[in-house]
Amino acid sequence: MAVQRLILDSLEDENFELIAIHCSLAPYRLAYLINKHLDIKLARTSKDVLFDFKDTTASFQRYTYYDEFSDVTFDLITNIHKSEAEISTGNTSNLFEEDSKKMFVKQLIPEYKSVDFFIKVTSESDQFLAKSLLSKLQNITQIITAYSIDKSGLKSKNNLIFE
Repeated sequence: MAVQRLILDSLEDENFELIAIHCSLAPYRLAYLINKHLDIKLARTSKDVLFDFKDTTASFQRYTYYDEFSDVTFDLITNIHKSEAEISTGNTSNLFEEDSKKMFVKQLIPEYKSVDFFIKVTSESDQFLAKSLLSKLQNITQIITAYSIDKSGLKSKNNLIFE
């Protein structure tokens, strides 16, 4: 009997830069400011990025822009998903026991729990300069900090496959 093997595409072959952003703005507001300062046109995708965890399903907002001239794709994605779920105790005999609510906080990249947003810049050529992008991002006053992430140390880099 022939053995069939499936080879999954991973981000090892893909040439991309990952930039972390610490910012307290709403995602649409940050996308607007990035569009204004970087002269690109990030637009929200029709579907959010969904991940199923054992206790909840998390959705992460994604804004994307493809620059045809330089063959570069920009993806702005939220890293933090917060949801609230009601937990029933099942005991109705106690007068003072109420149904409680539990807050679930999930991250797209759990290694960077304090990062609010990521920008994934995918380029077919090696000519893309992340340093110029970082300096433009750091000039936006509403962004607390932005820095490049070493993608070789990421354990959950498969979470960055959006297609």
